[in-house]
Amino acid sequence: MKKKIILIILTFVFLFAFLNTNVYAVNSIDNGAGNNASNTGYVCNADDGYIYYCNVGKDGKLYRIKNDGSNNQKLSDDISTNILVSKGYVYYRNHSDGGKIYRIDTNGKNKIKLNEYNSGYINIYNDKLYYVNFNDNNKIYYVKIDGTSKGKISNDKNISYLYVSKNYIYYCFWDVFVSKNIYRIDLDGKNKQKLSDDNVLEINVANGYIYYINQSDKNSIYCIKADGTNEKKICNDFATNLNVAGEYIYYRNTSDSFKLYRVKIDGTNRKKLSNDNPSDINVASDWIYYSFYNKSYTTLTFKRMRLDGTESEIWGKPSNIDFLQIKKSDNITPETPSIDNSKSAQYYLTLAEEYDRKAQQQQKSVDLAAKYLQNAINKGTGVYTAQLMYDSACSLLKTYKDTAAKYREMARQASK
Repeated sequence: MKKKIILIILTFVFLFAFLNTNVYAVNSIDNGAGNNASNTGYVCNADDGYIYYCNVGKDGKLYRIKNDGSNNQKLSDDISTNILVSKGYVYYRNHSDGGKIYRIDTNGKNKIKLNEYNSGYINIYNDKLYYVNFNDNNKIYYVKIDGTSKGKISNDKNISYLYVSKNYIYYCFWDVFVSKNIYRIDLDGKNKQKLSDDNVLEINVANGYIYYINQSDKNSIYCIKADGTNEKKICNDFATNLNVAGEYIYYRNTSDSFKLYRVKIDGTNRKKLSNDNPSDINVASDWIYYSFYNKSYTTLTFKRMRLDGTESEIWGKPSNIDFLQIKKSDNITPETPSIDNSKSAQYYLTLAEEYDRKAQQQQKSVDLAAKYLQNAINKGTGVYTAQLMYDSACSLLKTYKDTAAKYREMARQASK
């Protein structure tokens, strides 16, 4: 029982790192992708009659399929998430190239790279892509949709849940040492405003409101107007994996053993849709797409179901990953340690040695993740999940090594 509890916790932490982080890219209703990307963004509905998606049940690569299920086509061999479609182009986070942003025609031609950074929380608004730069302490950056202009918007660090809507950028922080309040700034980074004093886990922007999970009130679902006024409590459930689509909020209800629920944005018509334990919830066309684990938490399955909970089907093959043995990492780049002149060189050397030990232990996780990735490639199934696990393990290893090197440099300076 203890092992299962640990496994559930590690699985949730990993998924939060990649799927809320993730995972990652989050998009507001009025910029084309709905709120899918707060749950990985592996599905995007477009106005050309196609659904563009990451084929998570097969190889994690970029595909499109007509809304009626016909004409399934692979567009790219890149492992792709944070998928956005606008004006004949598909924009996505390319895990095959370190999380950089790419653009490709909707027919799979003319692929170009738009930036050089590990990017998340990607939004498209007017002629720009706004994103969090994981290589620069999770600060907010932009790049034009043709890659010709790019730059930094804000010096705030550890940003998560980035949304662009109606000439504002909305965000909160992912940092255990600071309050995770909701803020907004102008598109140029000016006029920063705090919109809520609540401690926030996830946010979605839709219908002129910000919907969020309020950690200050037992993870209940709340909303406020986009200007921070008129706070309302929508639902008492302990919620995660929030996705607002149309008149409904879809979420995982921890109060009912992690089951899939929906509730209207006014708090009425709360309903359980499935006994599955969804890990990431996407909405495209008339379908909900999500992943869930078997009872032993060793097999990840992807599924879709109608918005009212009827007519469900497995979407891709189950993926077998032993999450207990692979350590999680997130894409948060820790602040560079600052030297304290009152500390001795030995103090910093001790810290460096501590991170050396962490790096040695993490190397084992990298090796194990590499084995799972190779097995997934050989079997032709579960490649997407295995690739993310490998990238995650490598990212944390690099963080440990870099931190050890920084403390050694501080020891050198302190010894002068």
